Amino acid sequence: EDEASVTNVAVSPMERGKGLGHALMAALMTVAFHRGVQSICLEVRADSNAPAAALYRKFGFTDAGRRKRYYKSPDEDALIMTRAAISSHEQQGWRNRLQERTQVVFQGYD
Repeated sequence: EDEASVTNVAVSPMERGKGLGHALMAALMTVAFHRGVQSICLEVRADSNAPAAALYRKFGFTDAGRRKRYYKSPDEDALIMTRAAISSHEQQGWRNRLQERTQVVFQGYD
């Protein structure tokens, strides 16, 4: 497929700040681009989920638009973010960092 759409990435509130979100995104993106995906699109709560938007920006996602009142309870706009394909060199760097990080991040989750 040309484009992948991320519908949900979530980390339990008690587990946040441990690098799990970073590890999940790195794995997701590495697999997607390895399979030939040319771009990834996702939505994130525009006002109340700044930490997630910041994480996505670290992975090269850019703002592509807004969906008015996309989320309910409470009503909130969605920020649409996209990321183009990455080079094989960048993919290898992600794989290396992911491998190093998961050894630390997932200790104790046996």
